[in-house]
Amino acid sequence: MQSDEIYLEALFQNLTNLPIQLKNVNLESNDFEVSSLNFMQNDSSEKWIFGQVNRLNTMESRQYLFMLKPKEEARINPALIKAITTIGKLDIVWLSGIGEKGHIQTSQLERTVCF
Repeated sequence: MQSDEIYLEALFQNLTNLPIQLKNVNLESNDFEVSSLNFMQNDSSEKWIFGQVNRLNTMESRQYLFMLKPKEEARINPALIKAITTIGKLDIVWLSGIGEKGHIQTSQLERTVCF
């Protein structure tokens, strides 16, 4: 790594028979400060970069990007950064085409540290 930043790309595909509207796509981490790169940077209303409505039609795919930086206590000790193997959990909330709410949270995502 040139810096202590990690970039995570998550690819979602709608395999249902109806469009879905993604309401929330977050990465929750205990060891990293997470910045979502999925919103307009110069807008105070937090608009998705995908448009006002974050809709995925049937069979449509979309990439979500996150930038992670180790929390302050790990940044002062490079050995701690190398010891962190868990990144966090993706938390996704959506509405189906008929208005049903869906929610899923992944188990801990892991990374391999290359020396």
